[in-house]
Amino acid sequence: TALGRTEWAHARGHIIGSNSANDFSILQCESAIFALTLDDGKPVQDTTDVIWHAMFGVTSAREKGVTPEFCNRYYDKSLQVHLAENGQAALTFEHSAMDSLPPLQWTKYVTLRQREEAKDSIALVRDAPANEVAVHKQLLTFPVIDDKIRESLQHGIKAFQKTMDTLDLEAVRMTNIGSKAIKPLKCSPDALAQMCFQVTFKEVFGYIPSTYESAATKIFALGRTETLRTVTPASN
Repeated sequence: TALGRTEWAHARGHIIGSNSANDFSILQCESAIFALTLDDGKPVQDTTDVIWHAMFGVTSAREKGVTPEFCNRYYDKSLQVHLAENGQAALTFEHSAMDSLPPLQWTKYVTLRQREEAKDSIALVRDAPANEVAVHKQLLTFPVIDDKIRESLQHGIKAFQKTMDTLDLEAVRMTNIGSKAIKPLKCSPDALAQMCFQVTFKEVFGYIPSTYESAATKIFALGRTETLRTVTPASN
């Protein structure tokens, strides 16, 4: 799923048509509400390692070249939750199906409910009969891996590696700059962030590119995702 959409669509079609068990496994993956990935590694909170873990399943930039074929991601999934060995969690989602607001609201809800009901939930699971907390597992298999599927897998690995190699990530934690500090200055926090992006891009590349961001109008009848052009003569 790290392939380009057209190439992945052809590979997916071949996998589905190659064998009924392959078809069933793909359908199960695609029809699930979300995917949960369990990763090795212990990324440290609020560091760049957490970003690498969330996006690619490696725990640091140092591991970019280490056997990417074993990275554990399914980028076609509408919602994918990633859990590392030390309990660090992150999520990714496939953007064509939704904007960022629904998964972010879901994350906020889960986080708040976890805090409010953690003790009660632990007691409930501890006291419940074993058959009420049993997890039913079904192993999905892909019994037919022909040369075309194998070639697509190799191309996917190379695409995955190429994407990682073109990124230079650095986490910056700012504790004194937030919406509560910015709004009293009669400035939109989002506008400030956009201007920071523009200034940084111009410092690095010498010009300001065409820029847009999403503008949700879904609260209105027939509303959808529109775009805002954030670069204007005034900001430039």
